[in-house]
Amino acid sequence: MPTYKNVTLSRQSINGKIVESGQEVCSFGYLDERGVQLIHVSDKPFYNPVVLSEKIEKSCTVEIPKKDNLGKFIDKFSVHFCLENGEAEVLFNSFENKPSLKLYPGCKWNLRCFERQIDKLVIVGSKNFILWIIVEKLS
Repeated sequence: MPTYKNVTLSRQSINGKIVESGQEVCSFGYLDERGVQLIHVSDKPFYNPVVLSEKIEKSCTVEIPKKDNLGKFIDKFSVHFCLENGEAEVLFNSFENKPSLKLYPGCKWNLRCFERQIDKLVIVGSKNFILWIIVEKLS
């Protein structure tokens, strides 16, 4: 996600947003509009959809991040589970929220959340379990 700078002495409209003189903007989108004078400042910040990647080896609670690596609120996300060893169960938001998602060795599971309804994962595992969890921001 490159960073651009408005090098003119006046404000410009870029993709419907006002960019003041001297202001830097980051964009994944189309910036080549007629009359727009921007210079490329940096290739950073780099886009990264992964907001959490953890190896879980004991029962615990995992908080789903509320913001991404750029500080933007996450409302849509996917949670990916991969159980490498043992058995585990995942409860959503609370230990009392039954039934749980039960995972067995070699099990892979993907869960998409299109509204922010899950804030934490309660992980309960057998002895010597290894569970990988990846949370990915969706656009």
